[in-house]
Amino acid sequence: MLNQHRILNKIFFNTFKCNKLFKYSYNDLSYNHLFKFSNRTNTTENSHIFRFTPTNFLNFNTYRFFNTLVESKVVVESQLVNPGFEKKVGWWLIGCSGLTAFIMGFGAYVRLNESGLSMIDWSFLGLPLPKDDETWNVEFDKYKKTPEYKSVHYGINLEEYKNIFLKEWLHRMLGRASGAFFGIGALYFTLRRALKPKGHLLLLGIGSIGVFQAFVGKWMVESGFFEPKTENKTPRVSPYRLCFHFLNAMAIYSLCLYNSLNLLFGSLKSVPITNDLLKIKSLTRTTAVLTLLTMAYGTFVAGNDSGLVYNTWPLMDGNIIPPELYKVSSWRQYFENDALVQFNHRNLAYLTVLSAVSLVVSAKRANVHRSVKKISMGVLHASLLQALIGIVTLLYQVPLHGALTHHVNAVALWSVILALLRVAK
Repeated sequence: MLNQHRILNKIFFNTFKCNKLFKYSYNDLSYNHLFKFSNRTNTTENSHIFRFTPTNFLNFNTYRFFNTLVESKVVVESQLVNPGFEKKVGWWLIGCSGLTAFIMGFGAYVRLNESGLSMIDWSFLGLPLPKDDETWNVEFDKYKKTPEYKSVHYGINLEEYKNIFLKEWLHRMLGRASGAFFGIGALYFTLRRALKPKGHLLLLGIGSIGVFQAFVGKWMVESGFFEPKTENKTPRVSPYRLCFHFLNAMAIYSLCLYNSLNLLFGSLKSVPITNDLLKIKSLTRTTAVLTLLTMAYGTFVAGNDSGLVYNTWPLMDGNIIPPELYKVSSWRQYFENDALVQFNHRNLAYLTVLSAVSLVVSAKRANVHRSVKKISMGVLHASLLQALIGIVTLLYQVPLHGALTHHVNAVALWSVILALLRVAK
């Protein structure tokens, strides 16, 4: 196919040397149309594709066309799986990404309910639920020694403890269930000889990150069993470790979703690489980086309860810049001081929305495939919705459903950006 494409370019260049040849936008131009045209230009079958007029061959600049159409991305065969397994592996990876997203959302729910530190012991394969009141009391006695019990849940009874324990236990078991789902699928496709070497490397990488994530979760929870060393002395897990745990989960989610999209939709019509598309690609990457930074900083907002400091918008209690900014004495305050963390998260969100607006404006003006324009608009809509949810959540002093919706929509926004990165790659 690539050789055909090169021959086609040569035919066009050698045959048509006038500036204005035909009126047709390559937004709707498929490779097959071009190939038909190169072989049977004047047939009735292809007359609806290219219409010639007796005067100046209809307003289209041939040189501009070939200068921008540098190379088509023609997907011949997946580099990850053998022919015939694209859909099966793709849908399995979609399942892995969906399960990962659900676990991330449930983990946010557990943290917002202040239930994440209720289990003291940890096992890689998971711990069974206590079977009787005696076993429950043993676990409860362990929890009573933690700083969180003494300052947050002091005085709760055994039934209340069971409630928060079950939430954390479910979160851990869901993580192990997702690992089993991934492991069984990887083994199945390996035995079926569905994977190519790059596919084996991809699954090995995802699996390794997944195993690592389990130990990161243990490491994060352990930080909540000691008196906080940050400015905020409320017992909680380290916001630094929380951020790392979140980004690690996002890495698993992104690898599964991005590659599943490539496998499921790799047969879509190719998108020509143009100068306009290269600009869109650059703006998409900028938006992706800003979105990821905003999400990462959001974990510091969550880890420090920074959303409860300034519950006004657009100003922060009447100030554009909070007074705490003028009293910075250490770089750690940018990640631990509640006011500064919220201020930085707000401004990163503004930059993300502005980047999304710039992306859409550029895509509308550019001569690129319609899929790029549609997904760019999706990025803008998701970013605006995310900003709106964040503002409402802030004004209502971070209710659980608002904070959880903000988290879920952040993952949705990132998903749309991944889809755009795939199309504009």
